[in-house]
Amino acid sequence: MTVLRPRHAVPWVAEAITVGWGIHMSIHIDSSPARETIVVTTRSSVYELVVLRVAQGLIVVRGGRYFPKFRRALFLGSMADNGSVASRTIDVGLRMKFVSGNRSFLTSPVQSICRRPAGALNGVCATQ
Repeated sequence: MTVLRPRHAVPWVAEAITVGWGIHMSIHIDSSPARETIVVTTRSSVYELVVLRVAQGLIVVRGGRYFPKFRRALFLGSMADNGSVASRTIDVGLRMKFVSGNRSFLTSPVQSICRRPAGALNGVCATQ
């Protein structure tokens, strides 16, 4: 079960959707303003995504083995084990998919999501 754990009282939260037995956490980057930072912890790594152009899914990303420095990427969405993709959505329990340069990248499953709006010192997080 996923639980919202606010670090400080701020109005930005991950979207909680009740699915089946529990709560499913997701962020649609279309709902993110430009320059918002989304920190995503996967089973293997921590990623920082900074939203550049919401409508196109353009971000800069840092984290994991392949992104030691901030690098421009196209965020495609979250991928389920059956291969379906939730477009421009970060979902707890699913893998994130990026394209940068000519390469495609798929992360390990997402364990937590934290939103930090541009200029904010802290954000609100959701964990599995």
